[in-house]
Amino acid sequence: MAEIKSLWCVRDPSDVSEMGDVLFELKLPTDLGNYILGTGGPTFHKEHHKFYADQGSAKKDAEARMKAKAKGKSKGKKATDAELATRVVAKVKGC
Repeated sequence: MAEIKSLWCVRDPSDVSEMGDVLFELKLPTDLGNYILGTGGPTFHKEHHKFYADQGSAKKDAEARMKAKAKGKSKGKKATDAELATRVVAKVKGC
């Protein structure tokens, strides 16, 4: 089995998160340990992190979380799937 040299991390978005805040690569072993220590244990657990070996799976999870957050922010006016997709694509291009 091949050695894993990095992981893709996905965490819950905040109201002002962009895709780069939700989806990012962590090099092993140093980036992962530094990230967890830097965020602090309680904060780390609240953000519901998931780690992926491949970027594609991580990106799907991140897009779903961003879409769910965008729907929750609309407060009565639900964005169409096309509007949400446009927002996600724009944020992904910024990664």
